[in-house]
Amino acid sequence: MSRRRSIHAGPALLLAIGAATVLPAYAVADVLATQRVDLVETVTLGDGSSEVTYRPAETVTPGSELRYTVAYQNTSQDLVDDVQVVMLVPGPVVPIAGTAVPDGTALTYSVDGGASYGALSELTLTEGAQTRAAELSDVTHMRWTLPAPLQGDESGEVSYHAILR
Repeated sequence: MSRRRSIHAGPALLLAIGAATVLPAYAVADVLATQRVDLVETVTLGDGSSEVTYRPAETVTPGSELRYTVAYQNTSQDLVDDVQVVMLVPGPVVPIAGTAVPDGTALTYSVDGGASYGALSELTLTEGAQTRAAELSDVTHMRWTLPAPLQGDESGEVSYHAILR
């Protein structure tokens, strides 16, 4: 059995199933979505190599690198079609190019508060009488479209890194 679900909730994340949306730590029907924000740190190891670590972003300062992650799970045994995960990009952060995960999902951007989406290279902004190409610093929302229906009990994550202005 295949189902479409719509979830609506809080201010930082949206999970769209079919034509609708979801926000942090919320579930509608059989899909649960939660968001977390981690501070990204590079640690130098004893042998001189380095390792990237993540810890909850409790205190951050301008210039900090953050990872925004949404975990989603189909808590039923039913197939869920047309799943999209939409994350609000908070005003004080700028996404880092090439950090959106996972590969294989269709990723689109919005620079107009989530009203429309497209490839970043296709988006423009009009400021006064001037129109210019959109940049990552203009992005208000990022949307991942899952490449296949969400199977029963299936879960996954999407994420991106950003710099705090």
